[in-house]
Amino acid sequence: MRDSRLMFEKAPKRDFVTWSAMICAYAYHGLGEEAIKLFEEMQLLNVKPNNTVFISVLRACAHMGYVDRGLHYFQEMLSHYGLDPHMEHYSCMVDLLGRSGQVNEALKLIESMPFEADDVIWRTLLSNCKMQGNIEVAEKAANYLLQLDPQDSSAYVLLSNVYANAGMWSEVAKIRSVMKNCKLKKEPGCSWIEIRDEVHTFLVGDKAHPRSKVIYEQIHLLVDEMKWAGYVPDIEFLLDEEVEEQDPYEGPKATICSMR
Repeated sequence: MRDSRLMFEKAPKRDFVTWSAMICAYAYHGLGEEAIKLFEEMQLLNVKPNNTVFISVLRACAHMGYVDRGLHYFQEMLSHYGLDPHMEHYSCMVDLLGRSGQVNEALKLIESMPFEADDVIWRTLLSNCKMQGNIEVAEKAANYLLQLDPQDSSAYVLLSNVYANAGMWSEVAKIRSVMKNCKLKKEPGCSWIEIRDEVHTFLVGDKAHPRSKVIYEQIHLLVDEMKWAGYVPDIEFLLDEEVEEQDPYEGPKATICSMR
């Protein structure tokens, strides 16, 4: 990003494309503050942003927790620039409101949309309900997700997590029973890392990596050291069968050990 910014600063003429590319790059790499600052500089120079730029800016506001700014930019799209918000803009706003604990306001925004919400928006809302512990809105979001796709396992899993966080174990058991009867399975967790220009991918339960034996031996050593240091895994939200199946040597740990 440093080299990109240097090229941006040295550009003899900065047109809309140049500004847009730099702002989107900042937002993509999680540099929300830089994206917003550059966007405001762009506005001061009267360079008109388009819908794509606003998606990046709203996403940056969501990740930075800038609720008021995000709401201002969202309203400014139409009032100042005459741009109609698309599905992606609403998705960013739902995430922005949800992350700040305003899941009821996020639901109201969805209900006010001039078009039907897609699965991404409902899943975003449901994920935020898990963080905020809003069971009522979570159930509504899950219901809409399942209307769009009755086989969407993520809706069941996310709602189950909301119930688990609230200690509603009977509801968790009901969801797991429905998933079992419908033969639905949770998508396996995935992590990856790039080493020497090669991407290594690790899935939970998958030991197909060519260095799998060495990696898992290293994981066992690390876990033993963690136990000696007093580490105790948090299994409060696991069902009995999940506790029995729990493998501490999966996913992220395998990614870390591949670096050693």
